[in-house]
Amino acid sequence: MPGTVLVTGGFGLVGSATVRRLAKLGRTVVVADLGSPANREAQATLPAGVTARWVDLTDAEQTAELVADVAPEVIIHLAAIIPPGIYKNRSLARKVNVHATATLVKIAESQPEPPRFVQASSNAVFGSRNPHRATGPVTADMPLKHSDLYSAHKAQAEEIVRASSLPWVVLRLGGVLSTDPKAIPFSSDALYFESLLPTDGRLHSVDVRDVAWAFAAATTADVVGEILLIAGDDSHRRVQGEVGKALAESRGLKGGLVPGRKGDPNSDDDWFVTDWMDTARA
Repeated sequence: MPGTVLVTGGFGLVGSATVRRLAKLGRTVVVADLGSPANREAQATLPAGVTARWVDLTDAEQTAELVADVAPEVIIHLAAIIPPGIYKNRSLARKVNVHATATLVKIAESQPEPPRFVQASSNAVFGSRNPHRATGPVTADMPLKHSDLYSAHKAQAEEIVRASSLPWVVLRLGGVLSTDPKAIPFSSDALYFESLLPTDGRLHSVDVRDVAWAFAAATTADVVGEILLIAGDDSHRRVQGEVGKALAESRGLKGGLVPGRKGDPNSDDDWFVTDWMDTARA
């Protein structure tokens, strides 16, 4: 059986599902996350045999102690600040998304047996996507385009991982959803954010359980040095207006989302950082 898997951000939406999947496969799993009240409460729901370590990954000493103690064979790096929260605290978001990734990679490289590093990225790295001009789904080898804070952070984190001496894998995720409405963080900020996105912008969703399968598979599969696009089948190729409305209604807010507007087909810069993806290789 392969060695220990260290999952950063293991109490988040993707992290929780990934930990459950790894545990079901019989893997030894250590979750690294902030010791917030919510996370400490969630610790009681961890699968048998999974342990939690409370750590601030922006603190290099804490991170170095964690990696040395756990001696992981694989690190799945999920810890990040994502939209819409990323736009409200730019300084903290950069510390978590970019600087902490660089610190973790450097520490991993210095280990006696450097671990495989599986980086959680996003299709946001392709930047603003005008569905009226963009041809075909995005592919892993397309050039990156930084058009907002999130796309820039994800691209920079990828560059750090890919330039390292570690055996790495990058998974670029589509729009991760869950059949459990309570699993997705929901707030007035999220509602406001959803209402601002162009309703005809393309979005490729994916069930969080499939994302968990992908991360678990990436710990052992012959994919080192690859970038894989993780999303659902063709039925998951949607437009933003459909998804935002459905998310609100799933929380009992039928008609609760302000009707949005279509985007400008003549502008390539005024769209969100999502599109349909070519998932054939993944």
